[in-house]
Amino acid sequence: MLMSRCRYLIETRKKKVYLLIDSGTTTYHLFEHIGRITALAHSDGEAWIAGATRNTEPEGRCSLVVVTNNIPGIVSLMRHGRPNPNYRHSPIAVDSIVVSGAATPTYSAILGRRATDSIKSIISEIRADRNAVIISIVTGNWLRIRATEPHCALPLARGTGHMDFKRELMGPQDDLVPWETYVLSPLGKVFGNAKVDGVNSAIGSDAKSSNPDLLPYEDLDIDSQYIAPRTKLVTTKRKPRDLLSGVSSYVDNKLPCVNQNQREEFVTADIGHGPNLLLDPDFDLPENPADQRNVEFPHSRTNNSDFINFFCEPNHQR
Repeated sequence: MLMSRCRYLIETRKKKVYLLIDSGTTTYHLFEHIGRITALAHSDGEAWIAGATRNTEPEGRCSLVVVTNNIPGIVSLMRHGRPNPNYRHSPIAVDSIVVSGAATPTYSAILGRRATDSIKSIISEIRADRNAVIISIVTGNWLRIRATEPHCALPLARGTGHMDFKRELMGPQDDLVPWETYVLSPLGKVFGNAKVDGVNSAIGSDAKSSNPDLLPYEDLDIDSQYIAPRTKLVTTKRKPRDLLSGVSSYVDNKLPCVNQNQREEFVTADIGHGPNLLLDPDFDLPENPADQRNVEFPHSRTNNSDFINFFCEPNHQR
């Protein structure tokens, strides 16, 4: 659906689309998807990927540009996005920009002050292009739904440079350049009604711990006028008797959502005014409650009754 959205903006709206993609395992698989679709489109001579003559042309000619700090992601894009993979000099089908900064092994990402300065500079250059549209893809180890209107998904983050970088990906407090942000998350990472202190308490965070994995998450406080209205959640729904059915219903009631059966509404929406996506999962959940619990909460810190009871009742969260 994302590539259909990009194609629509390029072909029908005559825009140049910049995809700003966050680091993390949640976004990693996007790069293969983007690579395969655009490589095939290039090989077929489809005009939205700049035609079939780009093999010897310099960068800057394509109407789709991927910007990222995701190290394994850009490697995957190079692996899957070449129209002629058997020719070692074949470029990828789209233009790409990799953020500069410090390589951070914990997150397999480019992060830190230089990375934040780099993405700021890149965004500033994009904003000078009057034909540009920015689509930002952001993740969070945990998310919560913004309590005040306009409701939207808020990524939580911790670790050096993480919050600063995500804040830049959420966009500026203006509408000078058309911008929309999609926050990607498994449903089992979306706290419905909890504040950040409630999230940290539920997962056992400890500000005094020497273990980086136990340090508390920070909340991303965003602008109500510009950023919140253009920020959309992408997650998966559950059936009425599933363990996470209460979370699924809460999200669907709080946010204006569509699923893949309403694809056209997402693809052709005005820029920044599209719907949230509550999609059918691409996997089958086991019927057995204990097995389903292990699938939804595979980690020991969350696979316990206290956490699950809190998480699965969004209306009771504080």
